[in-house]
Amino acid sequence: CARALLWSFGYWWISVTGKENYGKPIEAPLIVSNHISFVEVLYMIHAHQTMAVGKDTAVNAPFIGTIAQALECIAVSRLDPASRKNCTSEIRRRTRWAFDDETKDALGEYGRWKPLLVFPEGTTTNAESVIQFKPGAFTPGVPVQPVTVRLPYRHLDQAFVGPVSGLDLMFTMFGQVYNRMKVKHIPNEAERADAVLYASHVRANMAASMGVPVTNHSYEDVVLGIEIEAMELKFDEFNVEMGNFNDFGLEKALQQLHRFAELDKDGDGALNRHEFGEFFNMNDRPKIRDALFKKWDRNKDGTINFREFLTQVASQQIRVTRRRNSSVGDIHLPQISPAENRGSGGGSNSPSPRSGRATPSVTAVDEDEQTLMYAFTLCFGA
Repeated sequence: CARALLWSFGYWWISVTGKENYGKPIEAPLIVSNHISFVEVLYMIHAHQTMAVGKDTAVNAPFIGTIAQALECIAVSRLDPASRKNCTSEIRRRTRWAFDDETKDALGEYGRWKPLLVFPEGTTTNAESVIQFKPGAFTPGVPVQPVTVRLPYRHLDQAFVGPVSGLDLMFTMFGQVYNRMKVKHIPNEAERADAVLYASHVRANMAASMGVPVTNHSYEDVVLGIEIEAMELKFDEFNVEMGNFNDFGLEKALQQLHRFAELDKDGDGALNRHEFGEFFNMNDRPKIRDALFKKWDRNKDGTINFREFLTQVASQQIRVTRRRNSSVGDIHLPQISPAENRGSGGGSNSPSPRSGRATPSVTAVDEDEQTLMYAFTLCFGA
């Protein structure tokens, strides 16, 4: 049935290589693949009778949901931490059976569960690179069977990416006389204890097999991109690579995106010095503002784009409060009084309470320097 559907979509011939590398479920109960469209799911069902992990909106949809339930698919909400946790537990339950000797002997060579198909990128791509893998599929520590899929084309791209609906994709498929699919099985990977390193190793092997680079883009980049489009922001280039900000999280990144848009008064997609000064509430201290601006402006083009902005905010976990009468973030630097920082001898040196060494007193002339040092420590560490 799945092969008949592929045939009707124009995939008359499917090139498959590396069949000798494909292991039985008891050898590699988990299949990981890149994700371009829905057609590779149909191929995996046809070739390997797989179960699959899919987003809840698809698995629970009318008609498709009935088929998904019959195939014992696992539904997951990508934005719900509890759902992701339950999905990881279910993946473990369905894949560890092959490594429990008692269960394995009782169930035989093919076991209770069919192979489980997971797309560790968590979203569809155009297969021009392999983006960051989510480690959930690798936490059971079982051997995995990597499979790569390519959909070569001459006229119409079959990738289900960007503002493309399912109907658009169908018309694209029917707009060509035939469509092509290339499937390659890579030798399965042995069990590893560290899920993150395991995922990284498998990703590198898959990318090498496809002849494409790996990037730190992730599903979170897709969500940010959709939000940028919805907000009609004029970003000349959107290239955040949320894989670099795993500890920061998507929710905080979205908050900073809205804060960035609020600061960008002229709507040009970047912050100038004055707009940047609004973030720190220091336009009345141009010396400090300009010094910090220079640090944040990594590509030295005289503006701060969203990637530069998020990089600094995320890496330093800057604590931002909100003004009472404004929605723009504001960091309050302390007001430093020269009198409070002078030594007991007026303009003379006084011993440091920690080291006992003489420390120059702060005068009215170098108050800005002291505040500047505090601001740098706040943003970049001591």
